[in-house]
Amino acid sequence: MTSVRWSGPARLDMAEIDTYYADRAPEFADRVLLQAIAAAHFLSEHPHAGPQIGLGPARKWRVRDTPHLLNYVFEGGDIHILRVRHERQDWRPRS
Repeated sequence: MTSVRWSGPARLDMAEIDTYYADRAPEFADRVLLQAIAAAHFLSEHPHAGPQIGLGPARKWRVRDTPHLLNYVFEGGDIHILRVRHERQDWRPRS
């Protein structure tokens, strides 16, 4: 199985999601985090599942039952989660 590596910005995104929803909807905060981890696990088994973003190597994958997306690349046999973004945010990676 392919391993998953979370970038610093992706870890920060997860912390910010948790902080944002913690007081508003704690159950949803937990769901986003658990579903993001489950999505990353799925990608470790199916690294090319997400559609490519533009012409670069980055791909995206929806976090189930949430409005969030994982931006990731498959490099060196590993999944690298670049960001965890809300679908209404600017989620496209910069060149």
